[in-house]
Formats: sequence, C-alpha cells, structure tokens
Amino acid sequence: MKKTMFIIATMIFGIVYFDKYRFLLKKYKTDIIDVE
Repeated sequence: MKKTMFIIATMIFGIVYFDKYRFLLKKYKTDIIDVE
C-alpha cells in the first residue's frame, strides 16, 4: 500500500515538474533565438 502511494506521488510530481521544465525550456529557447 505504501509503495503504491509513493509511485502515485512520484507520477504526480513528475508530471507537474515536467510541465514547469517544458515551460522554462520554451522560454529559454526563445531567449536564445532573440539573442542570435
């Protein structure tokens, strides 16, 4: 039971973190393009 909860929590955290990372990456890419 504890293991299942840990896996679910990791999945939720991973999705949220990936969403933020993708947003930052997009922002970073546009910044690089603007500089060049």
